[in-house]
Amino acid sequence: MKNRIKTFLGIGLLLLIAIPLQGNPTSDRLGPVYPIIEPDWLEWLPKQAEKRLKERPFALSKEQLQQAIQRQMPHMDLPEVKVPRTYYVDPAVRVNQPVADYTGRIVIPAGGRINPLEYLPAFRPIVIIDGRKERHVEWVKGIITQTRPLVLITAGDVLELNTMLGMAVYPAPQAIIDRFSIQRVPVMLSRQGKTLKVEEVVP
Repeated sequence: MKNRIKTFLGIGLLLLIAIPLQGNPTSDRLGPVYPIIEPDWLEWLPKQAEKRLKERPFALSKEQLQQAIQRQMPHMDLPEVKVPRTYYVDPAVRVNQPVADYTGRIVIPAGGRINPLEYLPAFRPIVIIDGRKERHVEWVKGIITQTRPLVLITAGDVLELNTMLGMAVYPAPQAIIDRFSIQRVPVMLSRQGKTLKVEEVVP
C-alpha cells in the first residue's frame, strides 16, 4: 500500500511540474469548490520569512547551503544509454473513491480508471539525466531552446546546473523512476496521445 501511495504521489508531482501555467480556471476543476478561508500564501510566506530572519538571521554560507541541498539529493547510479530505445507507459490509475466535477456530478465512479493526460491542455516534455556527466548536460543544452523541457537529475549539483542551464533543475523522485521503469539515462518523456512516450537517448 505504501508503494502505491508513493507511486501516486510521484505521478502527481510529475504532472504538477509538467503542466504549464495555463488552462481554463473553471472547466479544469474536479470536485466540489469551497470558499478560501486561508490567508493568501503569496502574502503570508514573505511575512513569515521576514519574521523568522529577524528572530534568527540566516547565516549559512554558499558551501553550507550546497551541502544541505546535496544531503537531500538522490544518488541513483543508473547506467548510461548505449543503444536508443523507445517504449510507452499508460499513466492511468484506478480510483478507490468516486471523482466529482465542480458541480458535484460524479464523472468517474469508484473503481473506475482515470488518465491524467486526458485532463491536461498541454504537457511539457521531461528529461532525466545524470547531472554529474558533462555529455548529459551538453545534450540538454542542445534541446532546451526547442523543447524547453523540465529537467530532473538522478545525481549532481542542482545549484550548479541551474546556473549552467539557465533554468530550474530538480531531483528525480524515486517514485517516478519506478513508475515509468526508468533503467538508463538520459531519457525524455513526452506525450503521445493518452500515453507517455519514454525515449532512451544516446548522449
